[in-house]
Amino acid sequence: MIESGAENDAVKGLPGAAGPDFVSGAVRTWLISSIVGVFVSVLAVKLVFKVTMPVELAAGYSLALINSAAALVINIIAMRRKHERFVAWGTAGNLLRAIAVLAIVLSARLSAVVRFEPFVTAFLAGYFVFMIAEIIRLNRLNLRSGPGA
Repeated sequence: MIESGAENDAVKGLPGAAGPDFVSGAVRTWLISSIVGVFVSVLAVKLVFKVTMPVELAAGYSLALINSAAALVINIIAMRRKHERFVAWGTAGNLLRAIAVLAIVLSARLSAVVRFEPFVTAFLAGYFVFMIAEIIRLNRLNLRSGPGA
């Protein structure tokens, strides 16, 4: 739960920062990225391997989807915290998320459950779609709140 009065001072005054507009914008970006990411992942696997591999594609893209959803939740919680807790939430949460993804990717490599290369291709394609969409969204938010705004 978020304590009352625990907002991040660094984002106070920004339009919609850590409030309902910020959250709805982040969720909207995630939903749009989810749809675009499916197409990009399918296209990447099809271009690289000349065939669609449904199991590897589903597994890789599912990992990207879950990873981005975890990042969304961690970052929304972090943005609502004061500076010290913002840094702790952001750092610890994203570090644990990275370790979990690395463990899943390595276990896919060591097991014979999925073919590794198509799995990683689908994951990375989806990951980059989510990352690019979030960078664009944050840049637009920053431009709206910058000097002269």
